Amino acid sequence: MLTPMTSDQRRHLDALDGLWTRYAIAVRSREDFIGGMQWKGVGEAEYLTRYRPDPLTGKKVAKSLGRRSPATEKLYCDFTTHRDAVRTDLADLEPQIEMAGRIGKAVRLARLPSNLVDGLWNLWKAGLFGANVTTMLGGATALMLYETKMRMLADASDIKEEDGPSFLILDGHRLDWDFAMQFGSHFGGRKTHIETLECGSERIRVSVDGMTLTLYSRDAVESALEEMNAPPNVAECVMDATQLPPIAGYALSRDARFAPLIAPDPRAYCLLTPVLAGNDEVRRATAWSRVGAVEEIVGRYWPEKFSGDAAMVLDELREFTDPGATSPALRL
Repeated sequence: MLTPMTSDQRRHLDALDGLWTRYAIAVRSREDFIGGMQWKGVGEAEYLTRYRPDPLTGKKVAKSLGRRSPATEKLYCDFTTHRDAVRTDLADLEPQIEMAGRIGKAVRLARLPSNLVDGLWNLWKAGLFGANVTTMLGGATALMLYETKMRMLADASDIKEEDGPSFLILDGHRLDWDFAMQFGSHFGGRKTHIETLECGSERIRVSVDGMTLTLYSRDAVESALEEMNAPPNVAECVMDATQLPPIAGYALSRDARFAPLIAPDPRAYCLLTPVLAGNDEVRRATAWSRVGAVEEIVGRYWPEKFSGDAAMVLDELREFTDPGATSPALRL
């Protein structure tokens, strides 16, 4: 069941939305200016050099951009001008975001686990989150994004993540050990300790400084549909849902910090979540409880509703995978 946010909660998020967009863009833009540019003499000539630390190793990497000329002088001028503008913007925005976090916690919007914040920001800074990127959150974390978007709160049990965050890699990328190590390094930072718990081409589980991350590929969705002997119309509809554009936004953590989130379109979430829950009855029950909340969000508040085919497929999935035989939520 969903609970409408209070008027104070809604007003706070209404005021925050524009501020958040500016702040999130500025934080990512700052990554473009890490390191710097300098003129380096080579013999009697000067060359413009761009240097920055490698994000995974920390080692300084330098690249020559060419001999000094009007073109390279413009590159240098543009770089310093834009870098200074981003710094100025962040100096203005960061105190406002910090204050918004404190107010958000005071009005009881702080629901995201605090230990996720740094990792989610690291993924955002690395460019792994964004409207054109198909790395998305699943599970409870995605539900918290839908809460913020629709100004509704789910039951506390539905946003409790027992197994750590899950990520959907739906761009057709085949998962392997190298991908898992890179993803874990991006999430945890250069000095993090990463341990592989399960490694396959469809699902990978890694421990990043003790936190378990589960990565699902597009192949994992197809395999799960095959294992449940899903009829062709169900399999086709679920796979089509993986192509829906993702939803980007934010959530507030329990220690009053904001974090960027990106998740599937909520209609896709409803179809993918029970499929990826597998055969474990506890995981299936948890998945369907969350789907019930998101299905209500779509039916009552989301601007784009389920198509007739998608609604029918969701009912079919519920019929043969929901251990609690939950009745369909209202679809308007």
